[in-house]
Amino acid sequence: MFKLDLKTMRLPLLIYFFTSLAAVGIAVFIPSLFEPHPNGDEVYKSFMFYFTDFFLPFSACAAVIMQIGGTLEKQTFSFFCSLPVKENVFLRWLITFLICAAIFAVTVITMFFSLKSRFNFKIELERMFFISFSNLIYFCSLSLLLIIITRQIFYAFSFLYGYMFVDMLVGENLMREKSAFVNIIAQCSKEAIDVNKKVYYIISLAVLIISFVLVKIDFMRKVNRRI
Repeated sequence: MFKLDLKTMRLPLLIYFFTSLAAVGIAVFIPSLFEPHPNGDEVYKSFMFYFTDFFLPFSACAAVIMQIGGTLEKQTFSFFCSLPVKENVFLRWLITFLICAAIFAVTVITMFFSLKSRFNFKIELERMFFISFSNLIYFCSLSLLLIIITRQIFYAFSFLYGYMFVDMLVGENLMREKSAFVNIIAQCSKEAIDVNKKVYYIISLAVLIISFVLVKIDFMRKVNRRI
């Protein structure tokens, strides 16, 4: 019977929940901190995008890596091989992601209506979801691929968070419209942001397909010769 290993991801999931709670609390009680400043047609600079694009994906990825990595590392790999590998990895990822996505959706909806009622925020809810969800999906998908390839929680964390921090630090000056944090930068046109988000959704799908193929060809067993 399939079940999540809740113990391994309890801490990152709690951090994710309280980060979301903080975003909701700010939106409801201190909305001025999230005040959107227009920087073009339907382009706004707002502190809320730090939550949707960085803080929440950051802790969601930790939950994914801990959930799957807990049974992929070498010391627990023999136990993992007794499980239905071809299905288990994706079920674990999917359930973990859906939990995070549900909390994320509530957070985005709360922030959206709070800002809409207080400020001149000319973005529709559908577009808000479109530009906000891409990073959650992208980084959670990347987390899955990294933990499958490295089979080490430490390496998955290092590669993923190293990439996130580098993009965050240099994205505004070097990557600009190619950055995963284009909402935070808020210096691109609406059209450039739309292209950016579509590309990241496509990359996320490609990463999931690659992960699926690696699992189906028993990549994890083949690279672990000791089993």
